[in-house]
Amino acid sequence: MLTWPTLLLVGSAQRDNGKTRFACDVIRRVSRRTPVLGLKVTVGRGVESACPRGGAGCGVCGQVRQGYELSREHLADDRKDTRRMVAAGASEVWWLRVREDAVEEGIQALWREVDVTRPAVGESNSLRRALVPGLFVMIQDPGRRGWKETAKEVAGLADLRVSTDGERHHPDPGVVDFVDGTWKGGVSVWRGPAGVDPASAFPTLPGMEGGSGHAVSAG
Repeated sequence: MLTWPTLLLVGSAQRDNGKTRFACDVIRRVSRRTPVLGLKVTVGRGVESACPRGGAGCGVCGQVRQGYELSREHLADDRKDTRRMVAAGASEVWWLRVREDAVEEGIQALWREVDVTRPAVGESNSLRRALVPGLFVMIQDPGRRGWKETAKEVAGLADLRVSTDGERHHPDPGVVDFVDGTWKGGVSVWRGPAGVDPASAFPTLPGMEGGSGHAVSAG
């Protein structure tokens, strides 16, 4: 398995649950003192034309024919996750679209393009199955039912579990920081066995019902 100590990897239990907002908050703060790399990884599984997020999708991942496709984002607006990272202050932002059997190959191709000693903030659930980052954050909205299968597979590996309503986060993104060449943040006090509802491990978001759980401490 690959390791990337300077990568903060952000996963999400549901679609559109504030994951990119969390990532951009971290990028915005850390980039004030050092360049930050932004990264989005989309892992396609099995059928080439299938969308890993479910449904018909946009068709982009179905165009990947040689194992992976790597592209750099230059535009800054709120229309795409990668553009939001640019707008937040990332010095460069990359999108890796990759087949499940070529994740390591795709990451190594990315490493040839970037300075891996600099802090990086990436979005993906499935990447955690092939790579150990400096810190892995899992975000869930306790007010919404259902978890993505990719999130269920890696929820037990999260170093920090964050509850959200799409706008607010608990703990706040401010608990995460890049210090001495790696990411530091809250460390969950729970590691759940297979079969346990992963949502039970998340802190309660103040003012919201449905969150349960355990304390999260800064570390």
